[in-house]
Amino acid sequence: MKRIVILCLLFALIVACQPTPEVDAVKQKDTNVLIDTVLSEQKDTTESDQPPTPVREQFPERFSCDRVTETRHVHVTADVPIEILTDSVFSMARVERSALTDAQRLTVYKRLFGTDTLYRFQEHFTRESAAQWIEWLIQEPDKETWMRETGSTEEDYEKAQAHRREELQKYQDIYNALSDDDTKVPLPEWDGSLPSFEERMLQVVGDPFEQEGIYQLKHADVSWFTDRAIVLEPAYTLETGSIHAEAFIYHREGFVRIDPKDYDTPQPGASVTPRESAALVLSAVAGVADEYVLSEIDWSNNADTDGDDKGVVHSCGYGVILTPSVQGARMIAEQTIAEAQDDEDAASFARTWEYPRIVASVSPDGRIWGFKWYGPIKIAEMLADSTPLLPLDTIQDLALQQINRKFSYEADEGAALSVTRVQLGLFRIREKNNLDGGLLVPAWRIDFGDYRGTPEREQYWNGVMDLFVVINAVDGTVIDPWKGY
Repeated sequence: MKRIVILCLLFALIVACQPTPEVDAVKQKDTNVLIDTVLSEQKDTTESDQPPTPVREQFPERFSCDRVTETRHVHVTADVPIEILTDSVFSMARVERSALTDAQRLTVYKRLFGTDTLYRFQEHFTRESAAQWIEWLIQEPDKETWMRETGSTEEDYEKAQAHRREELQKYQDIYNALSDDDTKVPLPEWDGSLPSFEERMLQVVGDPFEQEGIYQLKHADVSWFTDRAIVLEPAYTLETGSIHAEAFIYHREGFVRIDPKDYDTPQPGASVTPRESAALVLSAVAGVADEYVLSEIDWSNNADTDGDDKGVVHSCGYGVILTPSVQGARMIAEQTIAEAQDDEDAASFARTWEYPRIVASVSPDGRIWGFKWYGPIKIAEMLADSTPLLPLDTIQDLALQQINRKFSYEADEGAALSVTRVQLGLFRIREKNNLDGGLLVPAWRIDFGDYRGTPEREQYWNGVMDLFVVINAVDGTVIDPWKGY
């Protein structure tokens, strides 16, 4: 308890300083101090012979707030449920980057394709398909029309035509090399291995004679970059074109989050329930990623909102998001990509480190369209079974401080902003100068939206609004997901 008192005193010193947008609020933390704080609190709890209080008993059910920032008097309101991603307490663990084995990778892809054998894709043209390319490329566009429609110069036009002629010659050579009978040789089998660094990426299909038009085929993109553990792309059709797997993590217009109480009810136009779609995704990684659990299920119904096709649905489907669970506590599904850069060497190579999550798009009749597994990790060490948490009032003050910093320009005077979602779950932060390891700590993610101000400022913020604050729930430090700490 004494450590929590110290943390609260430190917080009071932090908020006493008024922030400015030019000053970076996020600094690389010394995670050893954080670890010592948690271990000391855990020792005190153990010695007192009192079990840790479940997190749900430490906080109210809703996040309510009606505050005004000091600098520009932005009115911040909130009345949303607090999503607590554990039924007990939050632990703390040290984690490392991980990668699938060839056997694991092959197992998951076989399940996603629904076949026992997979093949390395190689483009093979028929005389008919090569002739179609030649017919298109042989046509030289009118210079004036092309320049006007593309907003380009005459020099741009000449460069484009030189490239067109090169492509034309390539396809003419392909056509001339093809046999009259267009005999196809079956594609080579794929053993689950990664491509070399020089090769960078290979593509995999489920049929040995799928040899043309990779983006019109269901296929896997297999990269030497192991942070993208599994990437399954659907065949691009009107049905699947707008709702690939990653679309669901960004919640575009027309995408809604399904309330868990409705998981057993099919969405309009669907023959499977949200829960059945989630079970399908979980089965694809069974035995390979058993630590992943359901985070949320979304629904896409992208009917046009105006024009001749107003109300016409082009595609709809479920989005299933899984995140790792550690001792019964889930990670927050974070979609940003942290840059793992040596903080003492600004010129060092900035590697990226995806946050762990699995995102899949599922058709209304229960077919996996797209599937992406980002940033697998492994537990290197369990540091503590439970962590102390700052009170909600402190967290709200810190969140308001960040809003005060973000909306501190003259154009923001008297604006209004609302909280749209609040989550308390595990979050990965990098350890100091460690490009491959970090800690899982409890953190608050507070999302904001619906900015109201001057028409010009509204148009700007509501067009780019992806504003959220992530706060370490133990020590109150602000976490920048893009930096990873």
